[in-house]
Amino acid sequence: MATDVLLDQGSDGSWVAVDAPVLAVTGHDLILDSRDRRTDPTGFRRALVHDGGDGLTVNFGGDYPGGVRLHDAHVEVHVQTSEAEVHLPRDGVAGELFVTHVTGGHGRITERVDGEVTLWLCLGVGAARVVGAGSATWVPITTGAPVRGDA
Repeated sequence: MATDVLLDQGSDGSWVAVDAPVLAVTGHDLILDSRDRRTDPTGFRRALVHDGGDGLTVNFGGDYPGGVRLHDAHVEVHVQTSEAEVHLPRDGVAGELFVTHVTGGHGRITERVDGEVTLWLCLGVGAARVVGAGSATWVPITTGAPVRGDA
């Protein structure tokens, strides 16, 4: 398939379109910045960043004061799986969510509900007086009884 950069696109000719099956960017920051929509005229607007931990960060550094909204999102969350113990991150930040699955030695999820899956909310560092102050404090988010999907 041929590729093309198309200028003067859109109904008013103000768009630039890239027509290609893949758009590869070799830099580490993708900045989206509309000066007309800013509430704060200072700082960067790093929408996507290939961060130092080889991860993809959206709204790096909280550059967008209005936050990030995901409409009709399907999110897959990393689950820490272990046979016996839960190890929560020491460096969590307030509002962060973490999912753990303790298998109890079974090693995998089977047809029946197997093991304990817990959703944890980070309260931040120093949020509660606990042994090991300086570490993040986490609380489990409780739910009702498990229900199998049928759709």
